[in-house]
Amino acid sequence: MSNTSATFAVLGIGNVLLADDGIGVHVVQEIERRVARGEVVLPPGTRLLDGGTRGPDLAPFVADAAGVVIVDALADGGIAGSIALLDGSALDAITASAWPSSTATSGVDGLGGLLAALRLGGRAPGTVALVGIRPAVIDVGLDLSAPVAAALPRAVAAALDELRRLERTRAPVASGPDQAAGCAAEAAA
Repeated sequence: MSNTSATFAVLGIGNVLLADDGIGVHVVQEIERRVARGEVVLPPGTRLLDGGTRGPDLAPFVADAAGVVIVDALADGGIAGSIALLDGSALDAITASAWPSSTATSGVDGLGGLLAALRLGGRAPGTVALVGIRPAVIDVGLDLSAPVAAALPRAVAAALDELRRLERTRAPVASGPDQAAGCAAEAAA
């Protein structure tokens, strides 16, 4: 199921059985609903992906993309429901402890390993950005906590804004460490 023709990908990561850990998947599902209702038009070739906890198995879906927006829980000690936007060296600097333990293998370790392998193979996405939503509850449960559920519309907007930014700044797909400019910004809580 390779998708090398995808220009952009929005990748929701997380385990929906562990409350706020599944926020990335919830964001992608909401974007899909908005696209189906005609409320949102995505750039041509954009792929929306429920990455769940698959980590490195996602390689065929993000390889060679001009840009990838990853949406995931980010347990870095920030206020629950707040949103962090990271790319380049700021994204590379995230440690495994910032991802909930349930998704550490699919989160920073798995995705970091995935991106490193794609770079080595000359198939890295041109730009990668993270929309990280800070969780309140990472425990068995299907429902998002109140602060994370309240942040869902802002997280959707942040993911779509990042996608539009990637589209505006689209550059030829490049592989290697020099492709990342590195910036970090906080979205309004």
